[in-house]
Amino acid sequence: MEDIFLFQLTNGCEKIVCNNPNCANCPKFVLSNSSYIQKKQIALKMAQNEESKKSLCHHINILLCNEEARQILQDFEKFANNFTISTSPAEILQNINPVFTNFMYFCQLFTPKDKFITKTNLLINDQKFFNFSTILSSIPSLNTQIYNLISSIAIDIMNWKNSITISIIRGLLILFYFPSIFSPKSSESLLLSIFIFIKTKLEHQDRKLFISELSKCPNLINQIIGIVHCAISDFYANREKPDPYSQQVIYMLEVMNLAFLANERSNSPLPTSIFYNHHINDSFTQENRFSGHSDPLIEKFSFVLNLNTKIQICTLQTDTIRAAVFYSDIINNMNVRSNIFLDLLIRRNHIVEDTLSCLSTVPYTDWLKKLRVVFEGEEAVDLGGPSREFIHLICQTLFSSDYGMFELYGNHYLWFTPLASSIEDDHLFTLYGLIIGLAIYNEILLPVHFPRALFKSILNFSNFTLNDLEQIEPDVAKSLREILLMPENGENVADLCLTFSSVVDIFGHQETVDFIKNGSTIDVTNENVEQYVEQYIKYKFIKSIQFPMNYLRKGFSLVCKAGMYQKLTPDELDLCMSGEEKIDWDFIKRNTEYSGYHKYDITIIRFWEIYDKMVEEDKRKLLKFITGTDRVPPSGMMFKMKLLIKKCDDIDRLPSALTCISQLLLPPYPSKEIMESKLYYAIQYFEGFGFK
Repeated sequence: MEDIFLFQLTNGCEKIVCNNPNCANCPKFVLSNSSYIQKKQIALKMAQNEESKKSLCHHINILLCNEEARQILQDFEKFANNFTISTSPAEILQNINPVFTNFMYFCQLFTPKDKFITKTNLLINDQKFFNFSTILSSIPSLNTQIYNLISSIAIDIMNWKNSITISIIRGLLILFYFPSIFSPKSSESLLLSIFIFIKTKLEHQDRKLFISELSKCPNLINQIIGIVHCAISDFYANREKPDPYSQQVIYMLEVMNLAFLANERSNSPLPTSIFYNHHINDSFTQENRFSGHSDPLIEKFSFVLNLNTKIQICTLQTDTIRAAVFYSDIINNMNVRSNIFLDLLIRRNHIVEDTLSCLSTVPYTDWLKKLRVVFEGEEAVDLGGPSREFIHLICQTLFSSDYGMFELYGNHYLWFTPLASSIEDDHLFTLYGLIIGLAIYNEILLPVHFPRALFKSILNFSNFTLNDLEQIEPDVAKSLREILLMPENGENVADLCLTFSSVVDIFGHQETVDFIKNGSTIDVTNENVEQYVEQYIKYKFIKSIQFPMNYLRKGFSLVCKAGMYQKLTPDELDLCMSGEEKIDWDFIKRNTEYSGYHKYDITIIRFWEIYDKMVEEDKRKLLKFITGTDRVPPSGMMFKMKLLIKKCDDIDRLPSALTCISQLLLPPYPSKEIMESKLYYAIQYFEGFGFK
């Protein structure tokens, strides 16, 4: 009993929320300031006192107090670290049986020697588990035995009658490393039972821990996503008319939702597209459920729908809002003809000034109308060209270094300058958000690129990571990663003489800013270095840009009011605004139209021969020369990507372009060599946005 009480006073129980003040896991632990010697003495007294035994925590893992049990786990790990695919099946079974036949042992697999899991760290070594399970599953002769062992473990976990503990959470997560649980014979029974257990038995705090630990394990996230996709495919394959809204599918999606939430918090997030499920997406579109206001696939599980479907939902939701605004205009202005367009009259040389004026005078609801731009002194019917040109021109001004609010980091991403963080101009930053919103709303690709952090901020995310910082400050991110490793390498962070503050340049003056209250007086040590990194990131992406970001977000929501916009991921919002980086160059060739030429003109044949020989970098330069951006619309929207090659008779001039309508003006040069020379000169020295 003494060992058990000592374990309770030093490590604590495994309950996620403990209320026993005599347990180290309780927030109100009475001995939190006592030394190990003092706790050892108290443990002895408690073990000898019958009355004190009532203070014993019922969720102490007795197994961990047993030296023999710890030795069994260490022996298994020693074997697992050295076995290979060529190890004999008999030897493998002999070594894994002791821990795979007892679910309490299983829940403690690969815990480091002399360390115990806690509710802040379940000690899951993602790569070690993944490597072990990969080798184990690649030995066909063991498949049946492993399936039986894993099935038995899963059943034991699901038969757990007490409160959920951190060991049970860990065991549930570990189960998903083993492909045996989604073999064809288990997907409709065992696997579904696991899904149901996770949905019905895990309380809020249990799911929170499940997500938090899963976010640290990219291999496991990927594994769970694959398992759910397999289960859904199996469900569809075995039914004549599969219902994506059946309770069985909902249980599957609930588990994938946990993986989705974990992926959002991950330092190494997987691409959003990995969650798309073609079975459910096809069912959704075939049943034409786009406008369903309480549809669970829209409200809770939209991550399984691909971006094209989400854009269609946004469009339909927007049309509904737009129609409501239009009819409201009719009712409120019975004697005035309502306009379904938002008409802007803009002077080219005063584009920001005029747009800011419109922002002050145009009713907020009018920004939901279809944009139609006329440049003063120019006759034009806006079929998309002037609107696109307006968006591109105002971007060139607002996001230029001369304007001072954004600067280019690493020649790629735009981010706020220190000046932007210190200027409180609500109209200006609302305009920034409005332009981003107008571009997405009107399906106009912007000729600028932002880091993932900006899209996270627009969507009100708060989980920024070192990966986000790396996009704009790679050197700082690298340094912070190295600082985080110092305690592990036996180094002292205090030697760096850091505090929870930083010096920034504001209007030419050096100012110290605190990350937390009195941060400049708090030294960074081995004990608080993780908090330091967390607070630096929080300062960079939340505190330092709070004012401009609040109004940028407001401007964005003036236009993008449809609820589906808020359900897009940062990656998807980026795709909607800036387009895909991966380009099908043959599709662009097939989808090009001609004016003054036809497909088999010698000039066009020569042009495409030059195009086909171009390396990727030069093709991107050419695309940017013609369209203003080196990206293309998202997958599913590529049909909107049309280039126009128009004949221009002056063979002495260079090729030129009208980016507002994606038009290349190409003279009929007398030879392929002359065309190639002039085309390369034009695209190499083109001064578009982002160039000097």
